[in-house]
Amino acid sequence: VLHGNASLAEQYNVGPDAQHLAENLRYMMESFAIGHEYAHILKGHLSGLPQSRDSSTASTHPSIYTPEWIEELSADDMATEIVLDMSKVRNIHPHTAIASVHLLFICFELVDKVVNLLMASVDRDSRVWDALTDVNPIFHEGGRALETHPAAFGRRIRQRSRFHEFVAKRIADEGNEMGEDLNVL
Repeated sequence: VLHGNASLAEQYNVGPDAQHLAENLRYMMESFAIGHEYAHILKGHLSGLPQSRDSSTASTHPSIYTPEWIEELSADDMATEIVLDMSKVRNIHPHTAIASVHLLFICFELVDKVVNLLMASVDRDSRVWDALTDVNPIFHEGGRALETHPAAFGRRIRQRSRFHEFVAKRIADEGNEMGEDLNVL
């Protein structure tokens, strides 16, 4: 994979139960991401706001939307509602849907850690942010001045508290526990 040939990666098979869970987690993660973007449209975040031009593609002049953090959190909230509603339609247990939201944000956190690692030699600030992460993970992703999204850790914790609004406490707690188990893994 690192050398550009994914077929060299060792193949493995998991049992049908684990495969079913993996498929449901992937589906719900994708649904959250798509729901988040649709939420921006449904909530009117794109209308009437100034947009900046991407100068690297001057021939087509596409507009780049630069959202405010409050809009990102609002889109996350709606995406959570969408995912939990979709889990009912697809007959996916709500705790799996909840864990998928955790997993998506965990992936965002991992990507940021990789970016920090790659940037450490040219960006001394990334080392500072990595050190802050050891003290308080909420500083990790989104803490830099040029970021357009709040920290993934904070977004995950916010949604963790919101799950109780949509499902029974026991189910929300089970989903959150499953999400924390995925984080440990």
